[in-house]
Amino acid sequence: KMDENNNKVDERSRIIESDTKTHVAVTKSSSSLWIPALANFHVQYNFQSISIVLAIMEPIYPLEAWEYGALKAVVFAGSIFGQLSFGAIGDILGRNRAMFLTNLVTVLGSFGSALFSWGNETSIYTIIILFRFIMGIGVGGVYPLSAAKAAEDTTSTSTIDRTTRVAWAFFWQVPGSMAPFLVALMFDSAVDPTALFRIILGLGVIPAVICLIGSYRSTETQEFKSHKKQGLIEVLKTHSAYRKKLIGTGGAWLLYDVCYYGTALFSPQILQILTT
Repeated sequence: KMDENNNKVDERSRIIESDTKTHVAVTKSSSSLWIPALANFHVQYNFQSISIVLAIMEPIYPLEAWEYGALKAVVFAGSIFGQLSFGAIGDILGRNRAMFLTNLVTVLGSFGSALFSWGNETSIYTIIILFRFIMGIGVGGVYPLSAAKAAEDTTSTSTIDRTTRVAWAFFWQVPGSMAPFLVALMFDSAVDPTALFRIILGLGVIPAVICLIGSYRSTETQEFKSHKKQGLIEVLKTHSAYRKKLIGTGGAWLLYDVCYYGTALFSPQILQILTT
């Protein structure tokens, strides 16, 4: 009977230990999702901020047609470069190190566009164009790294769980796209327009800095470590079967972005035409 009681105690101990490990793993998995979520938030904040910033700046600093086009487009040129380069860097250095670097570039671009945009109209717009290209490299790198980190930084092997984590991380692009317009509404009557556009540009630094610190303090995912041991060529061979799905997904995303950014970036002008 004593042996039976001891067996029951051992069984209960194993159950408690198992539940504790599961709870710790789930907690760690959930807490790690805030970095890619916040990173996607600041991606859209920094993308969308230029549309409301130009609506504020244009009456004060008249701009030429090429400046207007460059201010809208240059961040996307940078983001393409950032997606390609930081995706590869993430495979070499690790997701967290690459996430740290890409957020650092975003901080430099956002901070520079807000802090150094002084002088006459030409110099102000030239400086913002330069720093928004740098910022575009940073926010572009967030796309592949946040998706990889959200999917890999979990103990779950379920495809549904992983895709849900990625979807949840990218969901925060929606609040991020709304945030610069809310900031403009909050400070419109209280702040001079020459300061307001710099505040809107500069606030994009805050979430990027938080992500930077979080990435620096995070440990690398086990999946990345196993892929690193496996070797790049073997990994590419393993994932070659997904090529058609990647092309289909990327093509659909391209069409969506053309429609979305085509209206979102020009929303102040569209609304002005509709209301006149």
